[in-house]
Amino acid sequence: MTAALALPLDPMQNVRSVETLSRGSGEDSNYSSRRLAEEHQILQESNVLGLNASWVRGEVSRVYDECKSSNWDGYRAEPVTAEAREIALNFLSALPLVTPPPSVGAEPDGHITLEWYKSPRQTLSVSVSPSGHIYYAALVGSSKQYGSQPFYGLVPREIIHLIERIEAA
Repeated sequence: MTAALALPLDPMQNVRSVETLSRGSGEDSNYSSRRLAEEHQILQESNVLGLNASWVRGEVSRVYDECKSSNWDGYRAEPVTAEAREIALNFLSALPLVTPPPSVGAEPDGHITLEWYKSPRQTLSVSVSPSGHIYYAALVGSSKQYGSQPFYGLVPREIIHLIERIEAA
């Protein structure tokens, strides 16, 4: 385990949540919000702390390119759309800093899959639909968790908690 993985995953879930909670107004508040967003972006692009590293984003784009045509799997799979790709990239950007990167794949229904896998009993799969819904299923030891909800730019706390539990196992 690296030192980065030992850090808490949610000291500042993401910049959008900070901007949403800001009660300030005026030039100083706007400047502070812009600077915070810029600094967060720099950290997200770091290979150590962030998930915007080009190889993770590249994996999402690679999956999109390979699966954007109907029947991409030879078994009548739906195409992965540009919308699903953008939502998956936004989901990754919204994860807390130091979140371990997932593996990326496509599903026959045209969704993009992000998976955190440690073992058969320590795994989380997040399915990103082109309509903006996220579906997740996890197996952590003998505990099963699953659900779905619309993605509005913030990663649900349940998913962050599941990633933390899988990484801590």
